[in-house]
Amino acid sequence: MKKILLFLITLFYLSGHAQFSTFTCDTNAIKAALSANYDRLFVQGFPCAMYFIAKTDKSWLASQQDAMAVGANLTSILSQAENDAIVQAANAQGITGGAWIGYTDAASEGNWVWVDGSQSTFTNWNGGEPNNSGGLPCYQDEDAALIQFSNGKWNDLAVQNICGGSLGRGLIKVNLCPVVNAPPSVTVCAGVNPTITAVGSFGSKKSSPPSYDYAWFIPPSTNPVDLDSVYNQPTPSSTPVVVAIRDRYQCSDTAIVNIVVNNCTPPSGPKGCNIPQIINTFTSQGYIQLNVQGQDCSLYFINPTSQDAAAAQAAAQALGANLVVMNDAQENQNVVNALNAQNAFALASKIWIGYKRTGVAAPTFYPLDSSTGPFLTPTTGGPTPGIFQNWAPNEPNNQGYQCSPVCGIGCNGYACVNGEQCVQIYSNGLWNDEKCNDGSSI
Repeated sequence: MKKILLFLITLFYLSGHAQFSTFTCDTNAIKAALSANYDRLFVQGFPCAMYFIAKTDKSWLASQQDAMAVGANLTSILSQAENDAIVQAANAQGITGGAWIGYTDAASEGNWVWVDGSQSTFTNWNGGEPNNSGGLPCYQDEDAALIQFSNGKWNDLAVQNICGGSLGRGLIKVNLCPVVNAPPSVTVCAGVNPTITAVGSFGSKKSSPPSYDYAWFIPPSTNPVDLDSVYNQPTPSSTPVVVAIRDRYQCSDTAIVNIVVNNCTPPSGPKGCNIPQIINTFTSQGYIQLNVQGQDCSLYFINPTSQDAAAAQAAAQALGANLVVMNDAQENQNVVNALNAQNAFALASKIWIGYKRTGVAAPTFYPLDSSTGPFLTPTTGGPTPGIFQNWAPNEPNNQGYQCSPVCGIGCNGYACVNGEQCVQIYSNGLWNDEKCNDGSSI
């Protein structure tokens, strides 16, 4: 009821604005976009999705790429009921054999994930599966899942077989219920613009950035005050703001954020610093200021653009800064608190910080701001005394380095040669070493 009420309230707020006046999916556009290469699969009982099955057999990798080209993914299957409904629909329509689903452990062997980001513990493997049966020289690992319509069970197969095998029809899901995530409330001092980040997910992404259309409204006005994913507007008094998203096929969602404005004085910063100039320099380049508490000698910003570690550091250095180096446990916690409060981990599950291995497979790391020399970690003969570190258990582990003698098929080529030389921080404040070319991080 709460969701329906929010939808109705927001629809009332926005009904006067043409850009966001229609809050229903254009199912005709979905069918038109997919009709050439897919047949509709009439799955019953799941109104938040439309299912389609490819007309031709391809590899799992090609099938997922085709799905993404129309704003979708190979389907996630999140319950026994959904699994059964898919099989029943296939059987009713005379579809035999099997189909690729969006489940893979290509990124990390044994760690199976849904490509659409869904979180679910449901699986329905055949007995003895997944078995990761190798097939050199055609492929090394079986990193993709296929559902069998005869019994609804799953089997793992290769994402791509250079010998021409492991082909199937792609089963895709077009989600009709996208989700917008935004913090429920934000508190700022009077005279300071709030910075609120909204992140859309589970919708059909547009063919070019941004993935979704965004609009922010201050009720009862129906005129948008911001048209991107970040709200950073003058807000003189406490008020709710409404954020709306819309995906490629006009499917939408909304959220309400309560802005609380207090009569307080923000810290002026160290003597001599032109704080407004620093803030303007970074925000004008697309950075979002982080409201980190308890660190009066530093300002913190996050770049919402996904990029590899070298690009992230280069962008910071171009403005006279570095990726953040944590001086102690309190700073680490204060930064993570701000990242979580401002929903930064909805942009990416991992965020680059300012450390790097001193070389391929080297046991030491160094801070990018040169505040200390190289240091050993808990897994490489340390830790070096006097230097704060906050690694996750068994990290850093340089996963994937020299994972096969020739860094061949089924092995991440970059990691095999270069290892994991850069460092990311999780939402719980723990650190992980990662491939420096990971372009999904911020």
